[in-house]
Amino acid sequence: MPADRKFCRILAALPGEKVLHGWSHSLGRSFLNWLFYGHDNRSEFAGLDEKNAKERLRHGKRAFKAGFLEEPSWFCAPRWLQSKATTRALIHAGFKGYMLYDGLQFCSGLRMPLPVISFDEGERKLRRAVARRLRGRKIEKLMSTAKPFRLSLHPTDPDDPATWRQASELIARLEKDGWTALSLAEAVSRWERLRTSGPGAPER
Repeated sequence: MPADRKFCRILAALPGEKVLHGWSHSLGRSFLNWLFYGHDNRSEFAGLDEKNAKERLRHGKRAFKAGFLEEPSWFCAPRWLQSKATTRALIHAGFKGYMLYDGLQFCSGLRMPLPVISFDEGERKLRRAVARRLRGRKIEKLMSTAKPFRLSLHPTDPDDPATWRQASELIARLEKDGWTALSLAEAVSRWERLRTSGPGAPER
């Protein structure tokens, strides 16, 4: 659709790495997911065999290239969940790496520790309330260590005022405390520099 291409061109012009985030973002209807999250099973790549994983990645890469005029080099499965078969499919497809809940995994075998703070916990009010409390503890722990982490925001996050207030307060706090946002490429470059410099080496 022309409108979709225009939107993709706007996104393509923005700084930062564009990452493939699945194909349909869904494995279909699921009673347990409806019960706990209020929607379908969003863990699209969690239980796929290699054939189906390759097929979805192929469709995803094609759509990505049509929208951004380049192929993706990084992948992030919905909910950060992917089967071992999906990992093999990613390596076969030539991806540089993929994102997990606790870090970035390079297809070369290296892993970069980089935890995530995510605000998407579905549509159930009770689950959102519990998640906010647990997330608050995680935020305090990460802020106290002053170590880098990822901040993951989703289009539906503003739908819950309390959750969005927590996200907005965190962003304001990060700005006030002088934290600096890094692109994926910048974060990886800094980590590789520190890793090869040896323990205790000053950051440059």
